[in-house]
Amino acid sequence: MTSTTVDDANGSAAPGSESPPRLWAGSQAGAGRQERRDATTNRQRILAAAQALFAAQGAAAVSMVDIARAAGVAHGTLYRRYASKAAVCEALLEGNLASFYERVRGHMAAEADRAAALAQLEWLCTELLALLAENASLLSAITEAHGPQSGSAYYGNPWYRWLHETATELLTQAARAGETAVLDGAGVAYGLLALCNPDLYLYQREQGFTDARMASVLQQFIQGLRSTTERETSTHTQ
Repeated sequence: MTSTTVDDANGSAAPGSESPPRLWAGSQAGAGRQERRDATTNRQRILAAAQALFAAQGAAAVSMVDIARAAGVAHGTLYRRYASKAAVCEALLEGNLASFYERVRGHMAAEADRAAALAQLEWLCTELLALLAENASLLSAITEAHGPQSGSAYYGNPWYRWLHETATELLTQAARAGETAVLDGAGVAYGLLALCNPDLYLYQREQGFTDARMASVLQQFIQGLRSTTERETSTHTQ
């Protein structure tokens, strides 16, 4: 599988390099600039304090005043760095997405020559649902502040494009290997990733869906992609 990264001009994922794609273009504006040592220290303290507070109380229950107090910084220092709690959540989420990206790249590289493409696809989507579960509090706070993302704001952002390209490549490999019937890889990838949409995930939780139930639905979807021969083989080996 080819590795993808961010194009510095627009934040898009580009083949051949190793930096994680951004959640949206410009979301790390200025990230490559030299940062003063005291600014670095304040940023780290703010994010560490916010992460601890969110984990203990949930993002919804935490205010910017709480974050400043826990981080030991003045309110002005906090607001100069992050204009809102949503901005703090976005910064934490970016870090978690970067860690996820590196984990996926490592797993895909290790399994490229020994794991079936559909098995890798199922692993990717299951890990993506786990990522949403771990960051549900952050996602809720961001959605509350900005509203749900839709259209090009969601499907055109570099992070989604990377996920879609990765899923499309795995589906194409699966069809080539006879794991599935001939299919429209890009189109099926859109449908599969719709099950991992953050807004849908949050709505399903509100409706009482457990993470296990959502993972089961995802597995059923992928199982349905298998060719008749693959399904029979899978059934006989279970």
